Amino acid sequence: MKNLHTISFKLALVLFVSTLIFAGCKEKKPVQTQTQTQTQTKGDSQATAKETFLFTALPDVVAKVNGIDIQKSKLENVYKVIASQAQMANQVKSEKELVDMALNELINSELLKQETDRQKITAPKEAVEKQLEMIKSQFPDVETFEKAILEKGFSVEQLRGNIEDQLALKEMYSKEIESKITISDKMIEDFYNGNPQFFNKPGSVKASHILIKMDNWDDKAKVEEGRKKIEAIQAKVKKGDDFSELAKTSSEGPSAPNGGDLGFFSKGQMVKSFEDAAFALKVGEVSDIVQSNFGFHIIKVFDKKEGGVTALKDASKDIKPYLSNLEGNKLMNEYVGKLRSTATVEKLI
Repeated sequence: MKNLHTISFKLALVLFVSTLIFAGCKEKKPVQTQTQTQTQTKGDSQATAKETFLFTALPDVVAKVNGIDIQKSKLENVYKVIASQAQMANQVKSEKELVDMALNELINSELLKQETDRQKITAPKEAVEKQLEMIKSQFPDVETFEKAILEKGFSVEQLRGNIEDQLALKEMYSKEIESKITISDKMIEDFYNGNPQFFNKPGSVKASHILIKMDNWDDKAKVEEGRKKIEAIQAKVKKGDDFSELAKTSSEGPSAPNGGDLGFFSKGQMVKSFEDAAFALKVGEVSDIVQSNFGFHIIKVFDKKEGGVTALKDASKDIKPYLSNLEGNKLMNEYVGKLRSTATVEKLI
């Protein structure tokens, strides 16, 4: 089932510290061409310069929550996370919208922290140390870890304190919110019946192809040359030569190094002539020569998955946590709203 994914407010807060500390430090980046590197560096530099200019004009204290200062440095960190999330989700947000979102997240987080303090909710020391060790394990050694958190504006003790706050918040979420979430079988069934688009599984095929590219169909000599090439390859396929090896040595498509493997794809993902030919084949069959706007193809189907509707009993394992997250977000927003209604909040930007 697709598109039933959400991150609860609780989870966002619990993961917040870790995100700030080692986001981008864990992955090994693929080797890039010089052009890619120059383009990315230019884009990153422009984005960083823009953010730096934006925050330079702001006061050091951007808000007060019941007399407690919220520092500009924290706002800048949260802004970067939210801006990155918006970009990945293809959401167009203005700088003002992103700053407002970041500031509200910080205000809500501070209100919740103050409430955990008021209720004397604390995190077990063992859990704090385990979380700290987990973060450390993302780095090759202690020196690299300490350098990374210093660059983010933290000391180890500050990080430990932040982890304590987040785990205490998790405890409070369990007590005040999670305990009140009830998802009935009827709610699951109603969602299932009301959202059939999530549970229709399209049929798919796993295919490989050999491509002879054609950039200009008006060039008759080139078209004839390409046709002769694909016909020669077709003769080898019919003779029994290995399809994957032929794709590696003869195909002009980007999948050639992988033996022409395109993986599984559903209808609507490929150009129509290619799609029609692929879905008409049985497993193990090879197509005749297929013409598309990309060129000449020979297609072999290696596997097929029939389409259908996911049964309610199978879908429920995804629906229940999804509905739980929605209900948790709703209850948390109401809870924070009550805290905010009795708090003294001053926005200074």
